Order: sequence, then structure tokens, then C-alpha cells
Amino acid sequence: MLGRIKEHVIYKLVFKELLLMRFKLWAIIFLGIYFLIGMRGGAYAYIMAVGCSTAFSIIVIFSTEDKNQTEVLLSSLPVSRREIVLAKYIVILGFALLMLVILTILNYLNEGQYFYWLGIIVLFGYLPPVTLGQVMVALGLSLVAIALTLPLNFKYGVQKMQAYNTTLFGVFLLVPTLLMVRSFSSQETHNVFMEVHINYPLFWSGVFLAMAVATLGLSFWLAIRFYEKREF
Repeated sequence: MLGRIKEHVIYKLVFKELLLMRFKLWAIIFLGIYFLIGMRGGAYAYIMAVGCSTAFSIIVIFSTEDKNQTEVLLSSLPVSRREIVLAKYIVILGFALLMLVILTILNYLNEGQYFYWLGIIVLFGYLPPVTLGQVMVALGLSLVAIALTLPLNFKYGVQKMQAYNTTLFGVFLLVPTLLMVRSFSSQETHNVFMEVHINYPLFWSGVFLAMAVATLGLSFWLAIRFYEKREF
């Protein structure tokens, strides 16, 4: 009975997060697609698109919560802080998985020339197929971004962590943007990103993903400890 009550509480908390984010979801999706298409596809573009959209979703979720003062409200309700942390992790991880699926499908459809038959091949161009190793690396990078951000936000709060969150997002944003500008300013007619055939062996991709999952688990434990000791 107690377990069902806890599940119901977590469900309500997740629903609350999604309700606050319902009008900003399209901005997150647009950013991921922008990087994938703007960098003209490829392994690097795909991985950075997933990572950037995940980092952006973290900023949007916490800034929305700070604007609505939901942290102070939740602290006064009979809800454990562990459940609040778990709900936040579930929502942000869900956004990361959503972007992973959307961008993977986008590559798959382009590989099958569906965009050509729809008459929008000029907009999307050629997006090289995504391998399983690249999917694992992209997911691992998203988990690392979550692990590096959430515990400190739960410890210090959104207002004190604005500079850190913005800097982390800037790192994800600046590097691919500079490479994209370099690609467009190139004198050559072909895509410079398509020349870089990055190999992602399944073994090492799996090792990276496993390390990212372990890091995420450690960050979840730290976030709970930090949030339980935090005073409002």
C-alpha cells in the first residue's frame, strides 16, 4: 500500500514537471534538430545535438521551477525530498531519450530518402546513418551532462547555479557552433564534417555508456543527500 502511494506521488511530481514544460518542449526539440541539420549530419553532429538539447532542457526545467517558486511550495508539502529528486531525474532523462529517438528517426528517414520524396531534401541535405556505437556515446554524453548539473542545483539552488548552468551549456553550444561556422566558410564545396569518419567500436562505446550510468547513479545519490540537507 505504501509503495503504491509513493508511486502515485512520483507520478504526480513527474506530471507537474511536464505540465510546466509543455510550452517549452518544442524549443528543446528545435535546438536538437537545428544542430543536427545545421552541422549537416555526421557522427559528431548527432552526438552534440543530443548533448546540447539535454543540457538546454536542464536549464529550462530548473529556470521554470525557479520562476514559479515550486521548490518552496513542495518543501511545505508532505512529499519526501528523495521523491522530488527522483521525479526531476526521470523527467530530464526522459527528455534526453526523447531527443535521442527523434534525431535517430530523422537520420533513418533521411537515409531511406523519405525527405527526397517529400520534396524537402534541399532543406535537410544528406544525413549519414547513425550507428549503434554513436547512439551509445550520445546517450552517455547526455547522462554525463545530467550528472554534472543536477546535484549542484539541488545543493545550491537555481539562482546560485545560473552561471554554472549557462557555462556548461555554453561548452556544449560553442564548440559545435564554431565547427559549423568553419564548415560554412570553407572554400570547398563538400561538407568538411563528412570527411571525418569517427569510428565508435561497440566495446568502448559500451564502456563509456556504463561509466556514464555509474556516474549518473552517483550523482543521484549525491543529489538526494544535498537536497535533504538544504534549507529553504
